[in-house]
Amino acid sequence: MFLTLDEPYRSVFPFTQAHPIRQQNLVRLGELIVKENIPGDIVECGVLDGGTAALMAWASRSADPPRSLHLFDAWEGLPETTAEDGAGAAVWTGEVVGSPTRVSAVMKTLRVSRERINFHRGWFDQTFPKVYVPQVALAHVDCDFYEPTKLCLDKWYPVLSPSPHYS
Repeated sequence: MFLTLDEPYRSVFPFTQAHPIRQQNLVRLGELIVKENIPGDIVECGVLDGGTAALMAWASRSADPPRSLHLFDAWEGLPETTAEDGAGAAVWTGEVVGSPTRVSAVMKTLRVSRERINFHRGWFDQTFPKVYVPQVALAHVDCDFYEPTKLCLDKWYPVLSPSPHYS
């Protein structure tokens, strides 16, 4: 049996390793920030080839004004591990290397305006201090290890817009 995917999932299929349920949830959240007029930009930490970022961008395409996307990744594979990651994690250092070229390709396929996309290439501890995003409507953190995840939470949680559903 051959599985047929609807758009935008068909277009992002070669550009993501995220489970289809996660993909659907990111589309739902992208649509929700527009529908509920939740202020702020979209941030993704751990971009790989841009499939999930493209889904969020596609889902929020009707926002007026358009939502900026801030994409953070070193595009050098996974970072060094720490003790919190466990003994087996170190084998993944330097593995799972994405490409900003592939990110641009999937964004173009889904007709995401290049003006919305901000690439921040480098390790989070180096790029976060150089970037000012005053408010974040949606943050997707997919960076696998403890220290980068902690950096993301420390940086983005304070500027995350509250959801009207949880206030």
